[in-house]
Amino acid sequence: MADRNPDQIHIALIDLDALLLADGWRFILQIYEYGPYKLTQALTPALISLLDKPGTRNLLTPATGLGVIFSGFTNAYGSGTTHLQRLSSTSINVLEVLRSWSGKQCIAMS
Repeated sequence: MADRNPDQIHIALIDLDALLLADGWRFILQIYEYGPYKLTQALTPALISLLDKPGTRNLLTPATGLGVIFSGFTNAYGSGTTHLQRLSSTSINVLEVLRSWSGKQCIAMS
């Protein structure tokens, strides 16, 4: 059995239709700007998996999709350990997007 990191968070989007009906998509994207930085690292693979599926690819438009991942760089202000942790988390998220073919494609389209 593989060792598990207790700080690692896994997120599964089970019922995407219910999420969209409840206007939860906007909430999920706002986590990148205002939420805890550890949660954003768990959301990035979920967003990339949405890009990989043709049926959900239209949810992440260039204007509203992957741009929020870069908000840690574009809205960077402050100092201290929290600021450095947010910048570190943003760089991990950006690397995760750049490692996927669909992430590169979406960035090139914007």
